[in-house]
Amino acid sequence: MRVERKSKNRSTGDHAEFRQLKLETLESRQKSAEEELRFRSVLLDSATDSVFVRDFEGKLIYVNEAAYKTRGYTKEELLALPLQKLRSPKHAEDVDSLVKTLMKTKGAAVYETEHLRKDGTLMPVEVNARIIKSGGRKVIVSIVRDITERERAEKALRQSEEKYRTLYLTMAQGVLYRDADGTITSANPAAERIFGMTLDEMKSKPLDDPIWSAIDEEGSDMRGDMYPSMVALRTGKVVRNTVMRIFNQKEKGYRWISVNAIPQFRPGKKRPYQVFTTFDDITERKRAEEQLAYLATHDCLTDLANRRSVEEALKRAVARARRRSASALLFLDVDNFKLVNDTLGHAAGDKVLIALTHRVRKNLRTEDMLARLGGDEFAVLMEGIGIETAWTIAERMRRAVESFPFALGEHSFNLSLSIGLVLVSGNQDPSLLLSKADNAMYTAKEHGGNQIVLYEPNGVLVELAPEPDPL
Repeated sequence: MRVERKSKNRSTGDHAEFRQLKLETLESRQKSAEEELRFRSVLLDSATDSVFVRDFEGKLIYVNEAAYKTRGYTKEELLALPLQKLRSPKHAEDVDSLVKTLMKTKGAAVYETEHLRKDGTLMPVEVNARIIKSGGRKVIVSIVRDITERERAEKALRQSEEKYRTLYLTMAQGVLYRDADGTITSANPAAERIFGMTLDEMKSKPLDDPIWSAIDEEGSDMRGDMYPSMVALRTGKVVRNTVMRIFNQKEKGYRWISVNAIPQFRPGKKRPYQVFTTFDDITERKRAEEQLAYLATHDCLTDLANRRSVEEALKRAVARARRRSASALLFLDVDNFKLVNDTLGHAAGDKVLIALTHRVRKNLRTEDMLARLGGDEFAVLMEGIGIETAWTIAERMRRAVESFPFALGEHSFNLSLSIGLVLVSGNQDPSLLLSKADNAMYTAKEHGGNQIVLYEPNGVLVELAPEPDPL
């Protein structure tokens, strides 16, 4: 009987030990779960994104620190807040519609909306929502990111792009982009206007097409592979201030442009992936420069070459004379021209000079250079002829002026020419030729005018014109 009682006592002790062990295990698990929850709570509260957990009826179950602080609430206030109060009126989606969206997207959805802060201001947000199971039921967990700065950056980028797009479209400077193969990929309206082609037309034409006809500043034809943009692509170097003429397809004429080509590289790459080309239409500037250059070498009244042009031409004539190419220089002065100015004024005198210019020009060869030196003094440079032929031409001019009455209204004037003639040889100083011809002309005037005087190295001789005129 003692043995049975001892076994019963041992059995009762075993049960008590088991219950104690079970209790300790449960307490340990609960403590671990509580620690896990605290860890998750600390982890979620340290997140910069807002975390919302709500049920399918729209009631908030959990919010992290970022959720209530960024919206100006306490945790208790936000948990008690109806979900609709968080949304902007224009984004007031109801919970049912969100749940339907989540169901259709297999329990996950990403969208942008606006949340309403406690002070009434709006917060643009990006929401990443999904359905999960928690505690035996389904809930909606939303990770919400404040995208205020991103939207500001995107807005600034859009404004910047719009600003530069407007600049690109409205600027007077032409802009072209070519890819690594030289194909045009973009052109602004100014480029289309300068080239007289649309972007589609440009894209369809290879560089060797005659439509891209161009001429460099020296007047030589420019091949397509010598365009600044192609040189920049080939060398990888910037090409600046290249002046060239391109053919405008609409105007059917050339336009002057000044070109800059800038190759562009991707990070770590040595070969350009495209080239950015800008060009200014300098046609008007070039025309102005050409006009100034023309005015610098021509007389503005008669449109003849001026003294400067004659002096430069004499240098070339002396150089050619060294190669046995003879030339002659005439110095002309209008006799009695002062009478026209004194009688009718300088405006009338200008008209007479223009008429006299036409009269003299008709009696010269096409290749002869007629210049006005100033006032009523002129010069004629005749290249490729000897002294006899030059004398004959001078005589013909003298007769043409002598026999022509210059009429202005009721007034008529009989004018004549005093002409000095000098031979242009290779051993002469070009700067002294005009003064020698001038001396011969003054000798003609001293002998009564209306005659030709030849200047010779040993002195000035008065000679008669040959008869008859063989020309």
